[in-house]
Amino acid sequence: MRRGTCHVAFPSIACAYGMSLSKSAMTTLPRVLLSPLLASWLMFHGGPSLAAPSERWVFGIAPSYAYLVLDNQGQPRGIGGSAFLHYGITTALALRLSGLWTVHEFEGEATTEEKKPKDELQQVGNIDLGIHYAFDIVPLSPSIEMGIGILYQRHGEVSAIDLGLQLGLAADYWILQWLAVGAAFHYHAFLSNPTKYPVFFDAGPRVAVRW
Repeated sequence: MRRGTCHVAFPSIACAYGMSLSKSAMTTLPRVLLSPLLASWLMFHGGPSLAAPSERWVFGIAPSYAYLVLDNQGQPRGIGGSAFLHYGITTALALRLSGLWTVHEFEGEATTEEKKPKDELQQVGNIDLGIHYAFDIVPLSPSIEMGIGILYQRHGEVSAIDLGLQLGLAADYWILQWLAVGAAFHYHAFLSNPTKYPVFFDAGPRVAVRW
C-alpha cells in the first residue's frame, strides 16, 4: 500500500491517502468546480439582452381617473383616457410615446340670472416622449415611466400650452405571452417649475398587447 500524498495546485488543494491522483485529474477538478460558479456569475452580471424582434412593440390603453390641483386650491376630479406605445431596445428598456386627455368639472362664478355657481369644464391633455424601464420581464413587470412633452390646458374660453414633465409608476402582469393587464400612476407638471400649480395626477387600470 502506498503512503498518503498531498498535492497542492492553484487554485485548489487535493489530498489522497492510499491512492494517487493523476496529473489530468488535478487539472480537471478545478474546472469542474468552477464552471457552475462562472455560469452563475455570467447569468447575473452579464450585459442586457436585446429585445426579441417579435416582442419589440407594446401598445396599451387605459381609462383614467384624474386629479387636478389649481392655484386657487380647487381640486376638481375628472375622468378621461390614455394610450401608449413602447418600442423595446432591450428586454428591460423601451422608448415610450404616450397621450392623455381628461375632463374636469367644477363650480365657476355665479351667474347674474340664476344666482348660483355655473358649472365649468377644465380640460387637460398631454403628449409625452420618454422611456419605460421594467424591473422584471415576466410574468409581473413593475416599471418606472418618465417623459417630456406638451401639456395642454383649457378652462372655458382660455387655453394654454407649455412643456410638461411626466413621472410615473406602473405594474403589468403578462397573463399571456402577448397580453397584459396592469395599473399605472402618473404625475404631470410644468417642466420649467415642476412644483408650480396646477399640478396634475392620473391613475387607472390598463391593458396592453405585445408583438
